This record gives sequence, C-alpha cells and structure tokens, in this order.
Amino acid sequence: KLTRLCYDGYGDIHTEIKDGYRIKSWALRHYPDGVLGTDLYAIKTDKCISVTPIKLEFPHNTHALKDLMESLSD
Repeated sequence: KLTRLCYDGYGDIHTEIKDGYRIKSWALRHYPDGVLGTDLYAIKTDKCISVTPIKLEFPHNTHALKDLMESLSD
C-alpha cells in the first residue's frame, strides 16, 4: 500500500555513528497501530507492505503519487 508517514513514533529508529546515522533494528510491537492511511496502520492492522515517501516534500499528498501507485499495482 502507498501510505503516508505516521507521526506517532520513529524517534528511536536510528542511531548516530562516527560518519552519520544508521538504521537500527526495532520492534514493531512497541509502536501504536497508527491511523488509517498511515504506514503503521498498513503494516500492523492490514498486514501489508507499506511504501512511504519519507524524503520527499509531499508525503501527505498521495494524489501526486498516482503514477507510482499505478505502476506498483501492475
């Protein structure tokens, strides 16, 4: 599912290292279920894989990602 980022967490998902940051392991059970349409909701409630744009400036505008959604559904 194409989702928007849930803002209920993720503060502990990275750790600082000498040359920057590293994504560390994390337990999904420590996070809330999220809100319908968010990445956490899709993963925890719908049991789906979530595709969430996190570096783009329009993570809440799924309409702008229509082409991506169509290509993923093929």
